[in-house]
Amino acid sequence: MSDTSMEISGVSTETLKHINDENANLRDQLATLKAKTEMYDAQKRESLSGMKAEVTGFIEMVAGENPNFKHELATMSRWSEAMETGDALDTSNPHSPLLSPALHT
Repeated sequence: MSDTSMEISGVSTETLKHINDENANLRDQLATLKAKTEMYDAQKRESLSGMKAEVTGFIEMVAGENPNFKHELATMSRWSEAMETGDALDTSNPHSPLLSPALHT
């Protein structure tokens, strides 16, 4: 844009430069936060994947021993089968070790 069009719109060149610089800075911050979140999520997914077989087996064992609670345990069974794939990693991670029999021995 030319200086003339800037003056007509009421936005100075300095203001436009400041806004563009701030925008670039915010984009850099966002990219950094996304990279950190992706790394953190990958670590959580790996941890949950490592517990998946034990947690699923434990829930199946409890369901087999308590057929009267089959419907209540079905929700937990569905959760355990996909606990490392969902977006709710923060809610899945604390519960999995509680259900892992290996951590109770």
